[in-house]
Amino acid sequence: MTNAPVSLTIQLTQDEVYRASVRVMIRKLRIFIFLGVIFLLIVGVAFFAHPTSAGELLTSILPFFYLLFAFCIAVFVVPYFSTRASFKKDDRQPTEITFSDDGIDILASGESSHADWEVILNVKESPGDFLISVSKSFWTIPKRTIPDEIILARLRKLFIANVQGKLYLYQDQA
Repeated sequence: MTNAPVSLTIQLTQDEVYRASVRVMIRKLRIFIFLGVIFLLIVGVAFFAHPTSAGELLTSILPFFYLLFAFCIAVFVVPYFSTRASFKKDDRQPTEITFSDDGIDILASGESSHADWEVILNVKESPGDFLISVSKSFWTIPKRTIPDEIILARLRKLFIANVQGKLYLYQDQA
């Protein structure tokens, strides 16, 4: 089955890149979120099972709050400054990406490249964009760059037909 190709011209804003970076960091560090919640539950149960003073409880969980602070810095502050620095040193020319059954063609800053569908690990659709995981990196495609619902439906069909990894698309519209 041959799907019609989809060509998009994308010029990302600093805010779009930052939000996508935060989503990627949260996804990569989600085990720490899970372990932190378990730790808080254990401390809470221990406190109610053998009540101590509030000061002793605070002293025992203070290292956890230092780790929580470091986690917030890693997830929210580091991507902000790295995104800001990349936008300061780069003139950010528009990128044209063409998705077809043959793969993904990218034209950026006068340079052309081609990627096969196998490089895409997963695609996650949110209300504002598509976040595409590519080996150790990611691409973000804002939905504002997709001209209409027909093109959006064609793009989803291309993802469904060609991506080997996980797809998190809006099923009611796919």
